[in-house]
Amino acid sequence: VALWNGEDAHREFLERSRQDAIDVAVALDYDLVRPTYWRMNEKPTKRLDEYTFFYGDENGTWRVMRFNPQTELYQVAARSPQPELTMDDLERSVASDPPSPDSYKPTPASWPDLTAAVERFPNRAIPGFGTGLCIPRETVWLEACVLRPDLVGKYLDRQLAHVPGNVAVMKEIGLKYLCGGGDLAGPLGPLYSPKVFHDLMAPRLKRITEICHEHGCYHGFASDGNLWPVAEDLFGYAEVDFFY
Repeated sequence: VALWNGEDAHREFLERSRQDAIDVAVALDYDLVRPTYWRMNEKPTKRLDEYTFFYGDENGTWRVMRFNPQTELYQVAARSPQPELTMDDLERSVASDPPSPDSYKPTPASWPDLTAAVERFPNRAIPGFGTGLCIPRETVWLEACVLRPDLVGKYLDRQLAHVPGNVAVMKEIGLKYLCGGGDLAGPLGPLYSPKVFHDLMAPRLKRITEICHEHGCYHGFASDGNLWPVAEDLFGYAEVDFFY
């Protein structure tokens, strides 16, 4: 709504959101301060009613999003036909080599909310980011874990290539607890096999841990669901420091 209402409204919304996050941390005397919360930074194409927005191009790719006041969820209500991804699509998406870590140089200015939080709460822990690693959950990606693990590996290497730069700038800002991971499980366990996790995820997670430790930081991992089938690899082999 703020994006739809224009630049001034959006700026006021961001300032109010930042202040709300600070006020919550102060009121509850948090040891670990979360200075930002998720938001959808995409301006709608048009507003259909009080709770419904249209995104995209009517003659191309589009979707309709609707807010439910009872559940407080903002979800897709309708969308243009989406062709199913194929193995050929995945191959094209990872055709080029992963970017060189030396070519990715973020700065503290890339993370203004975190920088401001460190200044506001110099003696409290603040979670840093930029260490996530996750296999997409679409059917074709799960099939590729078995049929084309080389494609999945290339996709993960693209994520891994950004980690050294992100960790270096988190350390520069003054953040030690780096929150990564990515949802990979449901109540019954992981969405792909423990062998896939062992072969594709664990070695790269271990490298992320090493990068974090080289900078004096801690590697945190998050996922929904039951992770016991991969716990030995996650916390043993990969030496992830904490779970959240």
